[in-house]
Amino acid sequence: MSKLSKVTLALFVAVCGAILAYRIYLASLSDETRIRNLLQSVAEAFNDASASRISDRLTADFSVEKGDFGRREVHAFLVHFFLRERDRKSGEPLWRVEVKPEEVDLSIEGGEKDGPPTARVEVTARFSRQSAANAESPEGAPVIVVFTGKLVKAKGRWLIDSAERRLLGGRWPF
Repeated sequence: MSKLSKVTLALFVAVCGAILAYRIYLASLSDETRIRNLLQSVAEAFNDASASRISDRLTADFSVEKGDFGRREVHAFLVHFFLRERDRKSGEPLWRVEVKPEEVDLSIEGGEKDGPPTARVEVTARFSRQSAANAESPEGAPVIVVFTGKLVKAKGRWLIDSAERRLLGGRWPF
């Protein structure tokens, strides 16, 4: 076996070992940590203007309570919003969201006999419109929204099943 083949094999084994270690780490996370990671990933997807990454975290029969929106309608709305709310020169998204870990309230319920585990969450989110000239400084006061939702665990993965929103301060960005 040549020296290049040995190095390639060693690199392959190291990468496989790292992937396996990461999978074991993910499997050992508590449900609460998984849900908090899910909520943080939705916020990051919003900040990246990625409608797909947000809708991928919704169940197939997701619904917005007090509304007639399902997963497809939410995805279509977000695509439209993200295309419309961009800086004309740079193409960067104008809106950002911040979710502080201490402003996430969750409780996990059920499991095994009662069907799949579910969770109830209440998240306070702060939306701010970024200045076109300076992407780091927000324009005006943030819009504060409380999202309340139900999550379900399906095939080992937590997904958002339903949600509703309540405006606490500012003007709706959408």
